[in-house]
Amino acid sequence: MSDILAINDVLFELAAASALCDTNEDGECNVADILGANAKIFGVDAFCSRYPSH
Repeated sequence: MSDILAINDVLFELAAASALCDTNEDGECNVADILGANAKIFGVDAFCSRYPSH
């Protein structure tokens, strides 16, 4: 959930990008990162910046 909040803050220019925001490891924080965060939340193998090995 923290990843999605971080992405939202960056997309709406409320905060600077952080490691929590880049769920697909492309060096950017954008709408595509929401897919990675959702995949991880719902049990699909995906990169998660907070728990990269899980």
